[in-house]
Amino acid sequence: MEQINENLLGLNLSSNSENSQERDGHKEEQEFMCGEAANDLHTACTFCSKDPDHSKFIPIDNFTIEHIPEESRRPDIYKIVKAIADLTVKISVSKLSPNRPKYWLNTDQLYPRFTGTGTGLMSEVFYFYRGLDEFKFRHEKDYTQCWCTKCQGSSSASLEWWEFIVYTATHVVFDEEEANNTAFRLFFDTQESPKVYLEFATVVDANAKTDMCILRGVTCDRNLGHKLKNLWSDYSFLMEMFQFEYSEASRDRDKLTFVVSHPHGRAKHVTVGHWQEKEDVKALMKFKYNTNTCPGSSGAMVFCLGYSWGSWYNQFVHSGCLNAELNHSALGGVYVDKEYRNTADEERMKLQECKELCCALAGSSHVFF
Repeated sequence: MEQINENLLGLNLSSNSENSQERDGHKEEQEFMCGEAANDLHTACTFCSKDPDHSKFIPIDNFTIEHIPEESRRPDIYKIVKAIADLTVKISVSKLSPNRPKYWLNTDQLYPRFTGTGTGLMSEVFYFYRGLDEFKFRHEKDYTQCWCTKCQGSSSASLEWWEFIVYTATHVVFDEEEANNTAFRLFFDTQESPKVYLEFATVVDANAKTDMCILRGVTCDRNLGHKLKNLWSDYSFLMEMFQFEYSEASRDRDKLTFVVSHPHGRAKHVTVGHWQEKEDVKALMKFKYNTNTCPGSSGAMVFCLGYSWGSWYNQFVHSGCLNAELNHSALGGVYVDKEYRNTADEERMKLQECKELCCALAGSSHVFF
């Protein structure tokens, strides 16, 4: 198959401009044009030149275990999809950084230059009180109070707050200036979902070469903070248990790949497919897959069975497409510790015992640390 320049990180097929491909580069960030109208994806975004009917995009509320290919149809895989969906956020960027390059590195392809929406995965969640986390370690920036937009400059800033990490693509949020003008919409499962927004973020790392961006957000809303902490604890535990179930051999046989994203800025949808190729780039890896994506999917987690473990090093995010049928991830890492895998049964039992003990102490099914 003839490929577009291997250095390209995607293809934007969404714009209403006839020469959007030339203007924006090969990405799948959604320009502000489709919005969050009440109409559903399948009827409102028929202008999409990549996938007009969006028939393979499954609304998260309609997603069942039957949507998973029969050879991989297992309850634990279904639970992982739902857990990832709970942590998937819509990202809206309202200001374009002047620091965006004109071209992709070492290419003559124009870098995306527009504000719009993408997708991200909320990851680690940390609790702070008076500048100390739950393990009594001081905040890395010596903050002693919340720094959300409501608390910035306030004489009554909250002394407790929650910080969270969001993984996305660098072409979605390029640098600190864009991060400061970013809003996350949480729990956007249907068009009727409550509008839960968190504004303002900072950059932990943004790498234009790999197209991986790591952001940090904040909230001092106690109910929301506890909810995010619980969702992350549940997801983290599932991933710890899950990684033992799939050997290095089976992951190259199954090749199951799914993406939870906000196509065209709409509510969450799941697409399921298989990776076709994996490309080693020094110590990193890029996957190419037939799992459907559309503009607005950029930055969404790409879950490759047996390769995605959920840790920062093993995250793959959607970056773009090579053509209408083959998409690809940003560069990410694959870490395999064979000795660690050989102790699977013992470690699984320890994790289960730990989970049961923590639940008993907390008096619920959630763990708050």
